[in-house]
Amino acid sequence: MELIIGDFRVRTLDDLNLVVEEHRDVLEKDKKTMMNTGAKRKDWCFVGYFGKLNHALNRIIEARINRSDTNTLVDLQKLVQQAKNDLLEEINSMDNRIYTHSERVKLKKYVPEAFVLSK
Repeated sequence: MELIIGDFRVRTLDDLNLVVEEHRDVLEKDKKTMMNTGAKRKDWCFVGYFGKLNHALNRIIEARINRSDTNTLVDLQKLVQQAKNDLLEEINSMDNRIYTHSERVKLKKYVPEAFVLSK
């Protein structure tokens, strides 16, 4: 399974683990000296290992919250809801040849569980 949501990718590592990676700018290094050259390129960077999909989705939502400049709880709730909507949109747009209907339904069930804000 590989699920790409914005700048994040969730992929299956083995039967028990999921890996979350972020697509971001990294500095290139000179192969001889291992010093930064100053040039940047986009690459997938490790974020974490997770045993369950809802934990991986929580990590993506947390990263979006940390990047935002929300000041109020209302703004935070809107941000979380927007992140959940993005997750559902990505799941709905998955290619039918790669993911079966039952796999997409299984993924959708984890989204409401992800990052629940209590009142």
